[in-house]
Amino acid sequence: LKWPSAVQSLFETFNTISSAGSNLLIPDCEFSHLKAADVYFGKQIAFALLVPMLLVVIVAAWALIFACSRFVVKRKKKKRLKMRDAKDYTVLSCVFLIFLVYPFLTRMIFSMLKCPQIGDRSYLVADLQEECVGSKNGQRHSTYFAALTIPQIFIYVAGLPIGIFLLLRRNKDKVASNDKSFRIRYGFLFIGFRKERAWWETVTAARKVAVVIIGTFGTVIASPNL
Repeated sequence: LKWPSAVQSLFETFNTISSAGSNLLIPDCEFSHLKAADVYFGKQIAFALLVPMLLVVIVAAWALIFACSRFVVKRKKKKRLKMRDAKDYTVLSCVFLIFLVYPFLTRMIFSMLKCPQIGDRSYLVADLQEECVGSKNGQRHSTYFAALTIPQIFIYVAGLPIGIFLLLRRNKDKVASNDKSFRIRYGFLFIGFRKERAWWETVTAARKVAVVIIGTFGTVIASPNL
């Protein structure tokens, strides 16, 4: 469809926001002097540490805000930020940012499986000179696959939705009673759903994973076998 330029700009903006700025997190151009496979595996390490780094930054930021609020209260006699509120906002920030990076992180994790078969060997799409696991010279890919991809599938791809499901199921009384602190912390995950279906965000996450899997293996299946 020939969308107007304003609508195209709107689509591009929402695409960037929904993918947590993934278009801004591609450092390939800055590392063009390195082999594509080296840059790709380096990004895999960086994105594997993305969630822990985000959590550390968020906790440090809110600790700084809380400390500064105490100083401002003494100087300007404003309302002090309570410790309980600071904890609630910290958890809310963590949940929100993890929710944003989840689709992009899932794509990065499964991109390690994009290995079309060419002849009797499989090659990594990110660098078609890099052989994948199972091939004769695929030792490096095998190492990164075992050390990064498999743990991330269990921890991030499957672990986060399962964790959300268990959290909401165990605290269904707080969801039903509309507990203020719990709603501030985790309301982003269940607001908009019926209380008895508060865990439905896990189904949405499963759909996102399914789309990524289809995109990953669909690309491999459609590739020519030379």
